[in-house]
Amino acid sequence: MNENLQKGALTEQKCILKCIELGLTVSKPVFDNARYDLIIDTGTKLLKVQVKTSRWTNEAHEAFCFNCKSTHAVSDGNKIMPYTKDEIDVFMTERAETPWGFESLPRRLLKEVSYG
Repeated sequence: MNENLQKGALTEQKCILKCIELGLTVSKPVFDNARYDLIIDTGTKLLKVQVKTSRWTNEAHEAFCFNCKSTHAVSDGNKIMPYTKDEIDVFMTERAETPWGFESLPRRLLKEVSYG
């Protein structure tokens, strides 16, 4: 398995575990054709969640970042697709090197970076 896929799968499983620990119901698409990774049932609504592996922006760990787009291999190279407001409700990540340091970021907080 390629290293990036392995890191992404591990981050996704950790996020699922965290949601379960918080008492949330988590669902996952059967196929890998959805623009979101998970559906979280909060009890009052269903949220489309995109899980991303994050990294620290500097050695002081003042901020972390992640890509707000997907990359898919196609016959003539890579296809890069930014996420739209209609495709996901929340980004979720495990902050790099911080056990159980999870962030759920509503897309409105990422508007300038993700959808600008």
